[in-house]
Amino acid sequence: GAWLPFLVAIVLAAALCALLALVLGLSTLRLREDYLAIALIGVAELMRRIVIEEQGLVNGSRGLGGIPRPLAGWVSDGNYKYLFAVLVLAALGVVYLLVELALRSPWGRVLRAIREDEAVVAASGKSVFWFKIQGFVFGAALMGVGGALYSFQQGALSPETFTHFFGTFIFWAMLVVGGSGSTSGAILGAY
Repeated sequence: GAWLPFLVAIVLAAALCALLALVLGLSTLRLREDYLAIALIGVAELMRRIVIEEQGLVNGSRGLGGIPRPLAGWVSDGNYKYLFAVLVLAALGVVYLLVELALRSPWGRVLRAIREDEAVVAASGKSVFWFKIQGFVFGAALMGVGGALYSFQQGALSPETFTHFFGTFIFWAMLVVGGSGSTSGAILGAY
């Protein structure tokens, strides 16, 4: 009983993020990289403002409180952080394995080729746009899993938590520090 709501919430977070990425990707992924970044930052800020202003969505700027912690009854409050760390490391291991398998697949090789030279991939007959959409949706689903784990760890969420610095630039800096284009580098940069 303690696992089911936790797993359902993670799957729903991944699915909703993937759906939102599909909608956004269909309208923005034809833009050049710099314009794409500007458009997505603008959409993120618009969504943050809507969540703050609309009290019925997530209680406005006060956010959501009382998010239950998964498996909290299994250990004492003082030891819960260790149980949750094990859960997060297990999720990280599963995600890492999925990403590595995806990158080694023909699909992942096409995505790496698009990163290097879109024109060559297009000349080989691949639909660059649809591969970009797939990668964008896959990445958003993974971010949904991370967001769900973050909300369970915090026990509460507020739109004020996700400022421009925390919500965008610090993650970008983590990728740069760890080495963009490297899965293990991204994990090291986040650490």
